[in-house]
Amino acid sequence: MDFDQSETGTGSAERGLQAVAQVARERGDSGVMAEASEALETLAARRFNAAFVGQFKRGKSTLINALLGRELLPADVPPLTSAISIVQFGPVERFTVHYEDGRLETISTEEIARFASEEGNPRNSRGVRAVVLDLPHSFLEGGLRLVDTPGLGSVFTANSEVTGSFLPQIDVALVVLGCDPPMTGEELSLIRSVRDRAARICFILNKVDQANPEMIRKAEAFTRRVLREDLGQEPGEFILTSAIKALLGHDDPGVRELKALLQTLASRSREALARQSAARTVSHLARRLLQQIELEQAGLLAPIAELDEKISRFQAAMQDIRDLGLAAQTRVKSEPAEDWKAWQAKKESFIESELKRILPAVEAAGGEAGESARRIRRAARECSRQQARNSVERWLALTREHFAGQAGALAGRVDAEVNRLVGRVSEAAASCFGIQVERFELKGLLVPHEKIPFDFVETKLALDINDWLIPLLDLFSPRQLTIRRAARRAGNLAREWLARNLYLIDEHLLDWTDRLVRQLFAAMDQRLEALSQEVLAAVETGLRSRQEGETAIAAKLDLLHHQRNLLESALKGLPLPGNQPLPPG
Repeated sequence: MDFDQSETGTGSAERGLQAVAQVARERGDSGVMAEASEALETLAARRFNAAFVGQFKRGKSTLINALLGRELLPADVPPLTSAISIVQFGPVERFTVHYEDGRLETISTEEIARFASEEGNPRNSRGVRAVVLDLPHSFLEGGLRLVDTPGLGSVFTANSEVTGSFLPQIDVALVVLGCDPPMTGEELSLIRSVRDRAARICFILNKVDQANPEMIRKAEAFTRRVLREDLGQEPGEFILTSAIKALLGHDDPGVRELKALLQTLASRSREALARQSAARTVSHLARRLLQQIELEQAGLLAPIAELDEKISRFQAAMQDIRDLGLAAQTRVKSEPAEDWKAWQAKKESFIESELKRILPAVEAAGGEAGESARRIRRAARECSRQQARNSVERWLALTREHFAGQAGALAGRVDAEVNRLVGRVSEAAASCFGIQVERFELKGLLVPHEKIPFDFVETKLALDINDWLIPLLDLFSPRQLTIRRAARRAGNLAREWLARNLYLIDEHLLDWTDRLVRQLFAAMDQRLEALSQEVLAAVETGLRSRQEGETAIAAKLDLLHHQRNLLESALKGLPLPGNQPLPPG
């Protein structure tokens, strides 16, 4: 198939997708063939993908249900989504499961959760690429496709992988955030990945009905600051929504604003978004196939002995890279995420300021307890306990907010180290096989950024040798002296409780940070190993093909050359994918 390289727009994208489908069919790659066929249908219908992305339990599925005015997607079993769900316009209501191997299966409404939820399809064990829901809904008639993605940061890392693999197909990214925590390192990494791909990014602060105005203000301010510092630009407007409120039939201004934005994009930018979507799909799928072809050609063209030697050299290079990975881990660990000396000073200052507030309250409580010395002591102690609890809760809230930012910085450093090491894998493949391996990106961080739990621990003050004298002294002391003595004792308890609980909070945070680092590094090791195995498997496939005989090799090389020409022509005749300007709105 020849391509007119001067042709741009819909026609070149369509031809590019046809070329990708043809090459995938010849290579027996049913997955790529199915993706190309679906992209052709999407282009013909002038559809574009508006994908809801973010951490798990942000309410992405509920938001889609609220926009449709119907509880369609599963949103009642945590963690919820395990596979991509796509809702699009269709004249007849129909639900279809698209498997990774290209198979299709029609299902009923009641069966959606069996394929799209973690409970029904744990770790996407069914091999589902997407569940496509066709609905005769007026909101979708303008070409809008609502895409529900698995949440990042759940305990099931396979779900984050599903979201990462869908990134090249996102046209409009709807990043769903919350107030507690406001934004995680996984979400920041995801935003970095989509900002240069999606034509538009919109930030949504959901579940505002569960937070007070001050919490909402702080969450938005924190998120804006992090995005501004990381992206180098203002993030733009935030839409504040309560998806559950809208789904229950109440008016929600944020859901109305989101619906109006999507309808405006569909009416004014449908053609441009559909073209860009098709262009990105051609680029993504063609480069995947070209990489396979290059690896296979390398295996066919190299003499068997030379290829064996290169495979051994590549394995040795991979071992060196694993060693460098350990060095990278040491580097990250050696760079403290926190100035603990300053942190301890801040903590001591907090304790002293809280004690200045607690002691007058304790003395006042003792003064209101009546004449009995025992009641005075009990009232002072109970007041001290409650005041200390309140102080610990305030410190815990400050600490969680502070360490959320520290976790994002740590994730960013690990992300940089991973990409640097993956670059070394590409260099090793080029050196050993003379081919360029497409650079591998960490598609979102794979570790949970959980809310740090903590329960108040009540310690007892060490026994004082003079404790037995206190009741006797109280018998013969004026009431005011008894109150001051009880307040002083309760104040010592408050100091002990604050010191102990704040120390335990630090221990929890250090343990959480350590687990975060371990999981990030485990993800790094898995990524490098997977890339190593992919390269070796492709080269060994080429080696087996060589053994079929010189005639078969020549025919195979001709076919690979033909396939390469088709794909390269498709890429040359394609409008550059990326953030091309959209019409106003």
